[in-house]
Amino acid sequence: MKKTLFLILILLFGALLFLAGLLAPLHWKNEADTGLRSAAARLGLTTPPPAHAASAAVPAPAAASTPPPAVLAEALIVPALPPAQADYGLQVAQLASYEAAQGLLAQARTQKVAARIVTVADEDGSHWYVLAAGPYPSVDAAKAARPLVARYLGVEAGMPVIVLPAAPAKPG
Repeated sequence: MKKTLFLILILLFGALLFLAGLLAPLHWKNEADTGLRSAAARLGLTTPPPAHAASAAVPAPAAASTPPPAVLAEALIVPALPPAQADYGLQVAQLASYEAAQGLLAQARTQKVAARIVTVADEDGSHWYVLAAGPYPSVDAAKAARPLVARYLGVEAGMPVIVLPAAPAKPG
């Protein structure tokens, strides 16, 4: 009887906290968001601005008309002992179309999320395109950025951490 009452009390408390979060004044939510941003900055994580701060007037950089050079899919897998000197990213999306990847990249840039397209080649020679957010200096930094990236891009927070290949050299 006591255990059942205790469980009901915990569920009721959780429901009340959920409702309090939904009904909280906007300035409380903004203060919490500001606190999260300052904590992320102290940890050395880059955070995109809030979605309402993104201006529709900001032009997206011109997208390349050709995909970057392909890397093997195995090159993106984080090994059990991650290398000390590597850039890590979050696999936001995996797409068959380069044009679709460019569209998502433009959306990420509008939200001020650092991202790039990685062309991946399978063993059978087929190509696909990964939109990767990052770079992050460590696996832990990439994992810590998941909630923010998910929030600003409207994707699930369970994005896998990948090793980013070296960025292609800029022509000229």
